[in-house]
Amino acid sequence: MAAMPIIARIDGLIVVIYPHDHAPPHVHVLGPDGEIIFILNCPDGPVSIREA
Repeated sequence: MAAMPIIARIDGLIVVIYPHDHAPPHVHVLGPDGEIIFILNCPDGPVSIREA
């Protein structure tokens, strides 16, 4: 898998995307206790959690 571009660092969390990752559009949020994946649902609705 390609390198993961860091989108943001917020209070010890790292928000990343993986180039050429699968649909639907989503971001990975990495923290000291694990990872959570948010589906962006843009422009049709609010962000939702895919996996924690």
